[in-house]
Formats: sequence, C-alpha cells, structure tokens
Amino acid sequence: MPYYPGGPGQVLTAVQKQLHYPAAAKAAKLQGRVFISFVVTEKGTVDKIKLMKGISAPTGLEAVARQMNEAALAAVRNLPGNWTPGKQGGKPAAVPFTIPVTFALQK
Repeated sequence: MPYYPGGPGQVLTAVQKQLHYPAAAKAAKLQGRVFISFVVTEKGTVDKIKLMKGISAPTGLEAVARQMNEAALAAVRNLPGNWTPGKQGGKPAAVPFTIPVTFALQK
C-alpha cells in the first residue's frame, strides 16, 4: 500500500486542513460527508481524482452542495507532499484510494 508522510491518519488531517467550507454552506447550516476517489501513481503523485458520493441537499440548496463537493475535490487536488508509492511484486504500482471528507459545523 502507498504511504502518506506521517502515516495513514495524516492524509485525512492534511485534506481537512486544505478544505475550505463554503460560506453559503455555513450560512445554510449544510453539513455532510463527501467521498473522493483517487489513484496514487507509481511515482507517488495523486491522479484521477473523482467525486464518488457528494453532499445531498434539500431542494433549493443544490448549488451550495455542488460548492461543497468542489471544495472537497480541491482539497484532495491540493494535498501537500508526495506519497511513497505502493508496490506489487516488488515494483512500484498505482493504487486506488477512496477517502471521506467531512463538512461539520463547530458547536
């Protein structure tokens, strides 16, 4: 399996640090979890980033939900650092990942 600098939990922490909660979503008190898939390449870079499951919004807030989905994609695109690539048969190999990105308002 590929290794992100700092360990498995660090990738989620790094994504959350990159995440910008859209102001319209905060104002609407819209929260939720987005699932983003990507591939860690043989060179340790992130590629093929896709939205697997986005925020579901009530009628009238669809545009706000799209902003949240785009913010989650951007957070993964801007993930700092390179991964140590995964290996298969002793050689570097591309490995798919799916991670959750959580939008939660502070209480």
